Amino acid sequence: MSATMTAAGAEVILDVARLRERTCNDDSIMREVVRIFLSECPRWMEALRVGAMAGDLKVLRLTAHLIGGTAGTCGALKLAGLARRLEEKGKRGDGEGTAELADEILAAAEELEPRMRELL
Repeated sequence: MSATMTAAGAEVILDVARLRERTCNDDSIMREVVRIFLSECPRWMEALRVGAMAGDLKVLRLTAHLIGGTAGTCGALKLAGLARRLEEKGKRGDGEGTAELADEILAAAEELEPRMRELL
């Protein structure tokens, strides 16, 4: 079982223990990190949409890097994993399937949002 999968084989959407560890187990810091993530995420997703529609691998790669790093730090493992896959495709100059992968990232962010809001 990988760190991004549950015992049942499902991808971990939000690893709250990781988020707490990254915020020194301080609830006020954790809530602030979550607030920032939730306030920035719509802009990142819009950049992703625009990059996917234009087929712009550079925009997709850079946006995926930002999403992947931030999501990973916040314990949003499914979102981080998808973003890293897109970033790697961008690094390789491989545009095949990037629009579909961008759609998966958008869906993962949508799935993540209510779980993050529960922490506020």
